[in-house]
Amino acid sequence: MNRQVLSNGRYTGAGRLLGLAVVSLLAAPAALAHHGFGNFAMDEDITLSGVVTKIDFVNPHSWVHFDVTKPDGTKAEYRCELRSATTLRRSGWTPEMFAAGTKITIQGSPDRAEKNACYTSTLTFGDGTVRVTGALPPSLREALQLTHVEGGFDEAGRVVWYPIGAGDDS
Repeated sequence: MNRQVLSNGRYTGAGRLLGLAVVSLLAAPAALAHHGFGNFAMDEDITLSGVVTKIDFVNPHSWVHFDVTKPDGTKAEYRCELRSATTLRRSGWTPEMFAAGTKITIQGSPDRAEKNACYTSTLTFGDGTVRVTGALPPSLREALQLTHVEGGFDEAGRVVWYPIGAGDDS
């Protein structure tokens, strides 16, 4: 192997390149896992109703924590992922919307590994206010009769959903 030892005892050449390659290979799966919905079953729907216990309004992903009362009266703790705090703020969301005790209903996709977690598609507050995170599962789009068209974003970069057939000139 061709390598040179510098005066400080470090190697140059192939060893340095090999080290960089190993670090890159080890980091790649983590980067790919983070930037996808692979841990969520996006082809499945889940609806959960409960009471907010806390909000982690943070980047890169926010989480709403809430208690769900099961039919037998026992409580189960859930947490559902939201968009980043930065994205939520740009869309008009605030941490104050998630005060402890606030009633919510979440529609989303269940986590594949963590049974009490999900990715939030829509969030309905106790007063009837509905917020959409932008990632609507197919069955919800169908039920609401919504579609997303190319270029369908508002000035803040939020996804805009349109009623099916809206704007059709046919």
